[in-house]
Amino acid sequence: SQTASILSIKAMLENKVILIGAAAVIVLQLLFTYWPTFNRLFQTEPINLKNWLLILAVTVCIFFIVELEKVLLKNTG
Repeated sequence: SQTASILSIKAMLENKVILIGAAAVIVLQLLFTYWPTFNRLFQTEPINLKNWLLILAVTVCIFFIVELEKVLLKNTG
């Protein structure tokens, strides 16, 4: 939603399709990233801890920026 916060645990747990989809994407991404067969097939290599921390930091920043935008839109609209 463009105005409802994702921080609501109830909202996240009520939508089983999104939970299953998110779990599937995570599993497939981990296979793509770490399974040696996929590494050879797609010419990729595993992500190291330093890069995972960078990915996490950027993701958290973007998440909170989007949530702040929702709060601002909700309060002004």
